[in-house]
Amino acid sequence: MATEPDLQVRRLLFQYDLFPYQFSQHGSVMKIETVIGNFALKQKKITRNQINHLLTAYKLAGKLAIDALSPLPSKYGDLVIQGDGDSGYYLLPWFEETVPESDLLTRYTRLFLKAGQMHQQTLRGDDNPDQLYQSMVQLLTGRQNIWERFVQEAEHHVYPSPFEQLVLSSAGGYLTNLQNALLYFQGTQKEVEEGTENAAKKGMRRALCHGRLNPLHIVIENEKCYLINFEECSYGIFIIEAASLFEQASAVLSKPHLPWKAWISSYLAACPLTDNETTFLFHYLMCPLAPINLLEKYRLQHDQSEFWFTQHWITLQRAQSEMIRAFQGYYEEKQKQSNHQEEQTSDDS
Repeated sequence: MATEPDLQVRRLLFQYDLFPYQFSQHGSVMKIETVIGNFALKQKKITRNQINHLLTAYKLAGKLAIDALSPLPSKYGDLVIQGDGDSGYYLLPWFEETVPESDLLTRYTRLFLKAGQMHQQTLRGDDNPDQLYQSMVQLLTGRQNIWERFVQEAEHHVYPSPFEQLVLSSAGGYLTNLQNALLYFQGTQKEVEEGTENAAKKGMRRALCHGRLNPLHIVIENEKCYLINFEECSYGIFIIEAASLFEQASAVLSKPHLPWKAWISSYLAACPLTDNETTFLFHYLMCPLAPINLLEKYRLQHDQSEFWFTQHWITLQRAQSEMIRAFQGYYEEKQKQSNHQEEQTSDDS
């Protein structure tokens, strides 16, 4: 005799004209096996705005503009079937993933390419830069204040802890990078506010941003690869999402000798940047969030051992230094090419 959960699943699948001969739970999704193929049924809390975001991704995937695994519409045209309360159900094609979730290196390699393709294929015109640079100045000023507060408190301790000594020894480099980035964003903000001739070049292109890019929001089956979970997608300044993805990979993997050059080349080959976007990306990455979070965790929570904090800082610092060096090399090469083109244009005139 069928149980109530079984009947509920069958009632849901009836809206897709699917009649399963077997279904089983696999993590957060239920595998649905039918004579016409296998599917994944997912239940989650979802709002009307999130459903609209899924619809945006569904339409773009239908036009082959993005490689997205979006929900299948029911026979009534609904992407999401409302359940009790604020929960909803949606159906996806089933994929037998060939890259385990633990293989983050491979997943990030595919993710950088897919993110670049998504951004490039959904590009729109420039956004007004007025608020952008102002918000960046506010963001970096806040990070600078956290750094300076931690350094000041540590220096006033008679016997700084091992973690505090480690942070103090590397504070100069971090604060120099942060100050350089802050000067760039402050200078650009001033140009925009004054409406200088150069300010017209400071706009940022917009594109579809996933909203939650991470290595678990991608499915890989051999050569097939699709982005998933578009509930938070929206059009915005994509270079911020790109910067956040690079910073996330550095913080999550936190180990040396990551293929930064390959990842940078992969993303930028898929989504070439303007000179302004390249400069913005480089300066954004000079002041990463992960060290700030670790300083605040140590100062406010201190819920791990001293050894844990010191080891985490060392691995984090090494990984992020490699990332910044790789971007610096690319940025300097890009500047050389830009200067060379300007010289040729000047000679021709």
